Amino acid sequence: RIAYVKIPCNQIPIVIVSVYAPAQITERCAFFKDLHLYIPSAEWILIGGDFNCSPNNQYDRNHRGIQSDNRSYPILLNELIHPLLLSELFRAKHPRKVMYSYHDEARNYHSRIDLLFGSKMVKKNIQQIYYAPAGLSDHDYLMTNLSIPAPNEKIFRRWICNPKVIKRKTFQEKFQSMWSVFLNLDIINSTHWWLDFKTSLIFLLQEEEKQINHEIRNELRQLQMEYHLRAKDPTDEDLLEMNIIRKNIRMILEEKINNVLPNAQEQNVKQLSNLARARIAHSKANQSKIDVLDDPIKGQVRTTSDMINTATKFYEELYDIKIIDTTHWNELFKDIATLNDHDREALDRDITVSECHEALKVMPLGRSPGDDGIPVEVWKWVFPIIGEYYVRMINLAKLQGQFYNGFLNALLILLKKDGNSNGSMKNFRPLSLMNIDYKILSKVLSVRLRKALHNIIHHNQTCGIPGRTIHDNVHTIRRFGFGRNFINWIKLLYTNATFRIKINNAISDSIPFKSGVRQGCSLSGNLFVICLEPLLHNIRRNPRIPGVIPPGGQYPAVIKSIFNDPSANTTIKLSAYADDVTTIVFSVDDECATKSTFQLYNKASGGKTNEDKTLILWCSDWLDPPPFESKVNQNWGDFLGVPIDTTGKLPSSELTKIVSNVRRQIGIWSNIESSLFERATILKAFICSRFVYIFSLMLVSNNIVDNLQKEINNYLWKQKRPTVKFKTCIGKRSDGGVGLIHLNAMISSFRIKCGLKMIDPVPRVWKFYAYQYCGIAIRPYAPWIWSNLVPHFDDKIYFFGDVAVHTGKWLKEGGHTLINNSEQTIYWHLIYRRLFQQSICYQRNTHLENSPFFKIIHNCGLSSAAIEFWFLLAHYGINTRARLGRNDEEKRCYFCDLPETTSHLFITCRFFNEVYLLLMEHVRRISGLSISREEDTIIYLKIISDIPSRIKQRQITYLVGNYLNVIWRFRTLSYVRANCEPIFGCVKTFNACLKDIPYDNG
Repeated sequence: RIAYVKIPCNQIPIVIVSVYAPAQITERCAFFKDLHLYIPSAEWILIGGDFNCSPNNQYDRNHRGIQSDNRSYPILLNELIHPLLLSELFRAKHPRKVMYSYHDEARNYHSRIDLLFGSKMVKKNIQQIYYAPAGLSDHDYLMTNLSIPAPNEKIFRRWICNPKVIKRKTFQEKFQSMWSVFLNLDIINSTHWWLDFKTSLIFLLQEEEKQINHEIRNELRQLQMEYHLRAKDPTDEDLLEMNIIRKNIRMILEEKINNVLPNAQEQNVKQLSNLARARIAHSKANQSKIDVLDDPIKGQVRTTSDMINTATKFYEELYDIKIIDTTHWNELFKDIATLNDHDREALDRDITVSECHEALKVMPLGRSPGDDGIPVEVWKWVFPIIGEYYVRMINLAKLQGQFYNGFLNALLILLKKDGNSNGSMKNFRPLSLMNIDYKILSKVLSVRLRKALHNIIHHNQTCGIPGRTIHDNVHTIRRFGFGRNFINWIKLLYTNATFRIKINNAISDSIPFKSGVRQGCSLSGNLFVICLEPLLHNIRRNPRIPGVIPPGGQYPAVIKSIFNDPSANTTIKLSAYADDVTTIVFSVDDECATKSTFQLYNKASGGKTNEDKTLILWCSDWLDPPPFESKVNQNWGDFLGVPIDTTGKLPSSELTKIVSNVRRQIGIWSNIESSLFERATILKAFICSRFVYIFSLMLVSNNIVDNLQKEINNYLWKQKRPTVKFKTCIGKRSDGGVGLIHLNAMISSFRIKCGLKMIDPVPRVWKFYAYQYCGIAIRPYAPWIWSNLVPHFDDKIYFFGDVAVHTGKWLKEGGHTLINNSEQTIYWHLIYRRLFQQSICYQRNTHLENSPFFKIIHNCGLSSAAIEFWFLLAHYGINTRARLGRNDEEKRCYFCDLPETTSHLFITCRFFNEVYLLLMEHVRRISGLSISREEDTIIYLKIISDIPSRIKQRQITYLVGNYLNVIWRFRTLSYVRANCEPIFGCVKTFNACLKDIPYDNG
């Protein structure tokens, strides 16, 4: 009943306390007596909430709702308010004003039981205080503005444009006018116009955003004024309008929330409630919030200015020019692969408008923009208009050798790495937020480069994504045979590049970017892989590093089946994913030879090996490891984030941690109120994704998977008994499911995807090991993987044996043999082919087979609560009295003498005739059809099958959904209060819903 937070605002600690007092008088008095034990004293403190009592019953309650309680408020004063020297802020500011904060429209009860108390410092600095309708509950907001002294340090406030600005006609007209002016300027044929254009665009966006905020404030003010006028002595009509006003206010406030929440446009996030979105935003904010940094001279620093200085010195040194020993280059690049003429010409050709447009199309929405604050949504609207001149500008910049000042600027955000619990700079991952106009160009070059990489990068480098960065030099890509034009583009993107570091609410001065590649630039991953290839090439050709020959690697026939070249070298010496390099050693001499190769590369490139993270995993059942210099582990190691022991399995200790983390995440999300479908989305996107990656690569016992599936199911149903079958829930929402993840099917889809990669023609060195375990099961479908030269095993206890079982079954069932880079496709094939069970409602209502019933429910604008209720109702998951009652009296309807079945309650109960007539009237107005009072027509929407218009289908679905939900809520309210409420409350609620019919101009 009490929660408080301590917020440092302008470096002043402010304590804000929320109180929810008991409704029962005796409990409330006892609560107030002990309240002071839970509230800290502070110079700046605000205590507010629902106290369920009023200072003056005569003024603070309307005549219908007066309750004689003269005990609890005096106790509150004596035990808390007076000892802490607090004041009731609203009454102190408006001593004669009467204002109600709680409204029970159904019974016309109004009172002022929501109070806000503050300390002397708060009272002294309060600017204004007022009640405002929240739209979120039957209680109003209590709003106050405080004047808090300015901090000593300057605060950096980052502006990010609201993408909805571009949809406004006024903005579009102003932009066209502005662009017409630029077209008539002489500088349009230079590079300088781009800076002026972006400055003008930002000014235009900010002005339009100010206008939007001004309109929202005016709309809120008008709604609040109308609400207060109607709340003074409300009639039944006033109460109805007040309910509508609160809904409108809620919609406005939700829109404001969505505008400021990061990543609100991402698909998974858009499907969640505001509370769940705020939880995600809070988690992401914590990832970039820094409390302390380790300074090499001062030790731990905590002030913003000191942390900025520490980070600046660290990254100035990291990205400074490295000392390079070019005498080793000939040795480093000896016999390295180079580009062919076709690839070189493709990379060197001029950049086109269509390439830039395609690069912009694939950029995801809702991501953080660069330091200019212009998101990708704005550029997708602007680029078709200015694209031709943008391409002219970048081509001209290439000829001149540099962009204008500001094009290459980046904003560097420091993100905590997993497990980071101290302030070491090495425990933060630097992410460069680049401006979108820069990212368009880098994306075009990245797409071109990716098509040519396979000709110069060995197959044991499996990544095009950068990890931490090392020195990058254009001389490296010249050695690979890249043409002059492409090299000039690379030079251009890294010449005079700068970045600023953002820590909390502060930002550093510009820092030159002199070496390395930037995380956040789409081109950086490919450049990093190219720059690392000389190291990997020298490890592969070093005769002092023996490596291993895989099973069958000595036979030309087996080699040809995998590499299409019987003479290919099959010795495995390393595996690399970006900068995570794994090599093979048998002795101290092997370790020394490997380290010497790394040292050679470091001298030639300016790179640095992270000795602290170098680990040897010694795999032997009987032989002790030799005296290696590096740290040796004989139990397990971590490979690309996947823990693995010496037998190739998941260590039990790490598996326990994974399961515990899943349970912890479920516990955290369980505290947030969410609907059934929101919980399914949370499971898929934010809980299961954490461990499915590991389970896709390692064998896990069925018991573990089954137990996790039970945990997931319990969270979905909030620890209650499921009312819809599990095999129905795993289906898509459009088919009557909720999209609940099926762990065994998900793991099976990954195994099948691995098996399909095994039988495709792409060379992969791990196929030598996979063929041994998959040859027996897969031979009928891919005979080339069988060879009498190597042994074959039918053993399911190993990973590839499990792959063989799942892939063989998939191919036997007629599954496709091509991979489209989407395990979801395989997953949904498995769900619908083997597991999904259609709801029984399809058998009882045959018209549903050809009806978009469940799909239209999710797309008609209903609230998440209304959708969840209708879903359960359609699946016969609603418990009525007729289902639970044991005798006639317990089965009887609350509103008449007949048994309370779903058909009776929502269709034939005479008590709800007035609500049904309202529904029928609006359905006739929209479609011209009469809605019959039958279960399949109303609950299962048979009526929409005769309506061709999709808009009208959605409108009628919206009406019916609210009709069903309103009746059920009214029935539940009557059950809770143990008496039959008057029908006019139900009618008013349904009338309020009719004001929000989607696509309706009526």
